[in-house]
Amino acid sequence: MRVLEFASSNCADASNLHEFMRHPHPMLGGESPIVCAVSSKAGADRVMNMLGRAAHSGGV
Repeated sequence: MRVLEFASSNCADASNLHEFMRHPHPMLGGESPIVCAVSSKAGADRVMNMLGRAAHSGGV
């Protein structure tokens, strides 16, 4: 899954990544990133966008 590959390459702490991917996030309408990412290509794109913003700006 491209989202997990992208997330793993941009997150040094696997434990934090696991926590982030499994918990609901307000920027995803209360869905967890993993649920959003597997629901559709658009959902995966939303999660990748959010991860990219976090990697380059330090937070989402």
